[in-house]
Amino acid sequence: MTSYRNNPTSRLNGWANSLVSLLAPLGLRRASDFDPSRHYIQSAAGVQTPSGRADAPLWVVSQSLYVSKWVDLAHVPAAEREDSIRLAAAGWTPFAETAHYVLWFAKGALLCAWDQALVSHSQTGAGYNDDRTVPEVALIETPLAAAGGGVHFGAVQGLAGISLRAFNADAIVLEQYAGQALTDIAWRMFQRAAGAPPSDAAPTLAPAKWRREPVGNSLATPTGGVSPAELRWVMAVAMLLALPTIWYANQALQYANAARDARQRAAATEKELNATLTARRGALQTLERAEQLHQLLSRPNHIALFARVNDVISQLGKTASFQVVEWDVREDQLRFVLLATGEAPQATTLVSGFEKVAGFADVGATIEGNRATVKLRLAPVVPSAAASNVPPAATDPSPLAKPLAVSNLNPSPRSDA
Repeated sequence: MTSYRNNPTSRLNGWANSLVSLLAPLGLRRASDFDPSRHYIQSAAGVQTPSGRADAPLWVVSQSLYVSKWVDLAHVPAAEREDSIRLAAAGWTPFAETAHYVLWFAKGALLCAWDQALVSHSQTGAGYNDDRTVPEVALIETPLAAAGGGVHFGAVQGLAGISLRAFNADAIVLEQYAGQALTDIAWRMFQRAAGAPPSDAAPTLAPAKWRREPVGNSLATPTGGVSPAELRWVMAVAMLLALPTIWYANQALQYANAARDARQRAAATEKELNATLTARRGALQTLERAEQLHQLLSRPNHIALFARVNDVISQLGKTASFQVVEWDVREDQLRFVLLATGEAPQATTLVSGFEKVAGFADVGATIEGNRATVKLRLAPVVPSAAASNVPPAATDPSPLAKPLAVSNLNPSPRSDA
């Protein structure tokens, strides 16, 4: 017989299977308790199919279709337990094609056997393609007796009849199917088979308490003879290997949260930026309109300028009269040309006369025969502090409203230089 103890591949598979079975009670594979209506139940009466959608359904062989026996392994080393149970299974084949299932306990194992040809035929007819075939005993929770309490007996209502159990503080030592009704005679015979004195009457049936996951394993899948110490080491190594994975998963989760927050902040910033850019465009348009309006309002009043020049010429030109032949205003510069019909005043006289007028600055004048050219800068008029305290006088009539005889300035058609 091949020893699974010396097969490294078998031992690795055994560690993996044992680790999965240890993690199963934590709810990593199935969150709810076992529900018979969601699994395939095979009994002597036939096959009960799942009533609803089932996630990885089991194929449960009811106690009416399998037999079991106790195998004592109290004096067998832990590394040789599987080899011993396989030897026991090889010598116990109650069916032509026998499948074995084993439930492990501290001092031995409960070995179950059923007709694999019958089970395979029923699975093919039901369209079941999984390999999770378990006996009913692997799913029923059996509370073991307290240490030193001796052998205890119980009767529970199983999937397809009554299940009788004899157990102690360490394991289930005997299991027997009692059919649909438990009689006193059947109960006493079961007690004698367990090596205990029979009682007078059969006990009251208790409802079965189901496990979340089946315990034990099929001998078709070797466990590799894994000892409890090895299982503890496997659990410790698995936890150590899981710690970096948990840390990296936490970091990845934090990164995902940070990326989501950054996208949200970027979207909010983009909205604020769009609002700011819209306000900026509106402000620039307002500024452009204000500049255009300022240019319109800041243009000089040609009529007022002509009147002020006429006042100066009226005071200076006592011996001659003048005619404007050129008049040019560009930004803050004024240039005009006078043509004298008599004796023209000196250039210094023109300069001094125009410099006295508020708003005229940088005055320059040239005389060429009877032609006088005057250039000056239009400066803003700033009222003095004394003038600001004087009440405004009555508005004088417009210079243009004065009698023409007072002015020596005869405007001519404008000609730009």
